[in-house]
Amino acid sequence: MKKYNHSFHDIAVVDTRTNRDGSRLREPVEVLQVRLTYSKGGGDWRPEPRGWTLHVQPMSYVRPEPGVVIGRYTPTEGVRRFVHAVGRASMKGQREAIAKAKAMLPSLVTFCLEHNPHLSVVDATGGAA
Repeated sequence: MKKYNHSFHDIAVVDTRTNRDGSRLREPVEVLQVRLTYSKGGGDWRPEPRGWTLHVQPMSYVRPEPGVVIGRYTPTEGVRRFVHAVGRASMKGQREAIAKAKAMLPSLVTFCLEHNPHLSVVDATGGAA
């Protein structure tokens, strides 16, 4: 049910990896993409509960030409956590899930950054924190 998915503000990060000559590895826009999604549950080989899941995923966006944006990610770099079980999708359940997700978010961002040491959060002044 796409209408119930919720997007948080993406968190800006900088990739600190460099080439052998010391230049930056690439020039994409790096973000930690934060999404809260609803799932009806089910599944054959790995049953999934019905409810809300929080995803934190490092993403890089490359603009090869004007008007074209390509998003790239590595599936193993992110983390997801089940947040809130519900009987069915509702706005009340979404509000409760958003509140729980906001409380969980700092620990998931920290976990994601610890497992991706080449990323660091960019502060409000534009420098790496």
